[in-house]
Amino acid sequence: MCVSCLESISLKPGICPYCAYFYESEGECPECSHRKLYIDGMYALGPYLGNLKRLIQVFKYQEKKELAEFFAPLLIQGIISRVDSGQWRVPCGVVPIPLHITRKEQRGFNQAELLSEKIASHLNLPLMKVLSRVKDTESQARLGRRERISNLQGAFCLVEGEASQLKCLLVVDDIFTSGATINEAAGVLRQGGAKYLYAAVIGR
Repeated sequence: MCVSCLESISLKPGICPYCAYFYESEGECPECSHRKLYIDGMYALGPYLGNLKRLIQVFKYQEKKELAEFFAPLLIQGIISRVDSGQWRVPCGVVPIPLHITRKEQRGFNQAELLSEKIASHLNLPLMKVLSRVKDTESQARLGRRERISNLQGAFCLVEGEASQLKCLLVVDDIFTSGATINEAAGVLRQGGAKYLYAAVIGR
């Protein structure tokens, strides 16, 4: 990543400690204060806008896997800062948001899994593929907020025999927009016995 390109990317963690939203007004977060979120906190590198959005899309859709080498260390830094400051408990494992097998075959890789592998390795945590995507959902990019929530219902399930390992988990994905994907996955993890759940994403 050249200096000029790096300077053109807005890397600014979100203000809300729970959903990482970038609101500017005082008081409760307008995004998460009036709805049920199954996560206890989230870290995002920056707003899903401009050059950061374009970079994520290149990483995700043009198979530029090497961008994981750029994003992962930045996410790791944010995760460590949350733990060191006492905002987060120490996770016992890293859970990537899974792709349906059909989507993964089309794309060639799962960007969330690639990021999770690097994060787990650096933090010396197990990579826990405890979620399975059992519903081949329509692309969220084409849907509105309500449609996204409906689209993801029943999309995930726990991998049999893995529920006993769930305690305090870090869920990883590339973006959090409506929150439907992470929230649906986190709800399944909660039902499986996860007591604490945090999320780390590139764009918010």
